[in-house]
Amino acid sequence: MALSPYPFNQDSLLEASVARGITETGGIALPWQHDSTVTHSESTPLYNLLLAFAASTLGVDPVFAVQWVVAAVSVLLVLTAYVLLVSITGDVRAALAGAFFIGLFGTMVYVTASGWKISLGISLWVLLVYAYSQRQRRGMKLVVILLLLVLPFVHHLAAIVGYMSLAFLVSWSWVYAVIRGNTTKRHFEELFVLLIMSVVALGYYYAVSFDRLEYIGSFVGVLFLGASTLVAFLAAIAGLLKKSHVRVTFAPLPAVLILAVSVLDYNGFVFDYVPSTTFLNYFLIAVASAVMIFLGWYGLECIIESESRFRAIPLGLLLPPITLIFFALVSPSVENKHQLIYRTFDLADPAIGVGIGLAFFALFTRPNWAKVAPAVMAIFLSVLLATLPFGIYTHEFTGVRHDTQPYEIELVDWMMAGSQDVRYDVCTDERLAYVVWALYGLGMNNSLPSMLQNNNSLAPGVFYVYEEFWSVDGVNDYPNGVVTVSSEFVDSLMQVENVIYVGGPSDNRAVVWVPSWIGETRNNWVPLMS
Repeated sequence: MALSPYPFNQDSLLEASVARGITETGGIALPWQHDSTVTHSESTPLYNLLLAFAASTLGVDPVFAVQWVVAAVSVLLVLTAYVLLVSITGDVRAALAGAFFIGLFGTMVYVTASGWKISLGISLWVLLVYAYSQRQRRGMKLVVILLLLVLPFVHHLAAIVGYMSLAFLVSWSWVYAVIRGNTTKRHFEELFVLLIMSVVALGYYYAVSFDRLEYIGSFVGVLFLGASTLVAFLAAIAGLLKKSHVRVTFAPLPAVLILAVSVLDYNGFVFDYVPSTTFLNYFLIAVASAVMIFLGWYGLECIIESESRFRAIPLGLLLPPITLIFFALVSPSVENKHQLIYRTFDLADPAIGVGIGLAFFALFTRPNWAKVAPAVMAIFLSVLLATLPFGIYTHEFTGVRHDTQPYEIELVDWMMAGSQDVRYDVCTDERLAYVVWALYGLGMNNSLPSMLQNNNSLAPGVFYVYEEFWSVDGVNDYPNGVVTVSSEFVDSLMQVENVIYVGGPSDNRAVVWVPSWIGETRNNWVPLMS
């Protein structure tokens, strides 16, 4: 499970740092150095409290407890998807297919294996949908209410998709009941609970001035989000009400669409940010995504065209991410569209996983297809396993490194211990800058790759941290993509700068230096070549 004793993904470090503060101070209100983290971590503290509790129970530093908590949360998501599919289909084989997708698909593994709060949020969101599907049981009604109360304290995006899912499912329940003329007390109870909980959640975020909902913080943002939601809901309800269906499937269309968008994105026609991987790797994950979307879409068609009482449930998982992606594209209130879209895209995976399970249920139960079902399952698992490295070995397969190794933490510890009298800034790449910011509260300066590539002057009073893999595999220089720093240039630079630390493994040494007089007085210096 662990590539190092530190969190599998650097995104876990901030949450672990907050949990460490909770265990040390006994309170959630921490002495933050950066305003940007105040409401983000103090107003959504549930995951941090969970980490702090686990660390205290295990008697370890929260930084080391993250991986165990993440593993438990990931298992919760896989099991919930499995149980949901069993309840819908009654077929263990189909349920396993959907669970395999959740547990093995590379991009989903990356999201759920991260200590980012959305990993817990996704699990609780799918559990909310499952609990609603079983609401005829009294205990599940209480679970629905409890999850609606909890989600706003976990993660804002998870709260939004959770409430949107329930809003659609309640809306569909009302439409179906009105058409049949049999509205009951249950329909009013569900609507009342949803409205009350929504007011409570919005009131809470407003009261704490939550800083991560700026894209709907204006009237224009709220208007566009409401309009996007209404369009998606009406389209889905129209599909559920349709009595007749075409004989052919539309599943190839979204599969082809994702391939086309992927090719355009890789060549810079969709976003300014260039993907940090080879075309072969990018094409493999794009093709795998297309295959999964094809199966998932077909499974959704199958259940929508059926008489199952669960036929709206998968749509309840799919509509929120689709709505948010559409909102990000059309709303002028969303400035960083790329960020909102890529953070939302993986939220479609639970719906795709459920759809895949439903597609295999059709394969296993239809006489003409039952014979080929095992072969299709084998191909399906092969494609899933081919994507798994993308979620674990991100450096090798995507060009963007996310793991954190002990020697890197030791390096930063050494810098902090040696600069207690003088507060030095640290300048390095995107990943290590995040590590320094998350664990030590320093500014997040990730400009060193560009500075080395452009031969810019180096400011005094700064620790510069370089790792040798920058000159071998390249380094992520967000938002510009991969930068490969010339090793000859760096060797010449080290001859005239004050190198104060060299550590790490022999194949990827980490170097720390502070500028000499050359870095302070002269731009675009000429490398000293022998």
